[in-house]
Amino acid sequence: MIFLVILVAIVVLITVFLLLKFLFPLAVVEGDSMYPTLKEGEELICRRLFFKKHCKVNKIYVIHLRDDENKEPYYIIKRLDKVVKDNNYWFLGDNSLVSYDSRQYGSIKPEQVVAVVLRKVRNSNGS
Repeated sequence: MIFLVILVAIVVLITVFLLLKFLFPLAVVEGDSMYPTLKEGEELICRRLFFKKHCKVNKIYVIHLRDDENKEPYYIIKRLDKVVKDNNYWFLGDNSLVSYDSRQYGSIKPEQVVAVVLRKVRNSNGS
């Protein structure tokens, strides 16, 4: 009987872990492009997007890009500024002096938008 209880507990923990990992991924802020809203090292809880054509202006999103030189994927965190031609998105960083965003990358396709930022989990000072 105790084996069954332990087995159920393990299955529940694995299920919760997978839900959190895939539906509500964590993102860590790197750089100052979203300062002062988001600071280097802050952890964010996000919600993975499946219907990407319904993004809302002024919300903050995680975007998947590819490096042109070595085709390595990477992610950026930016605020949706507007919807542009062909239902693509225009994203900007809050700190326009240092942000690389749609002004350099151009418009972003809906399928490149990975998640919407829900809230900060931990501040950069650890609190």
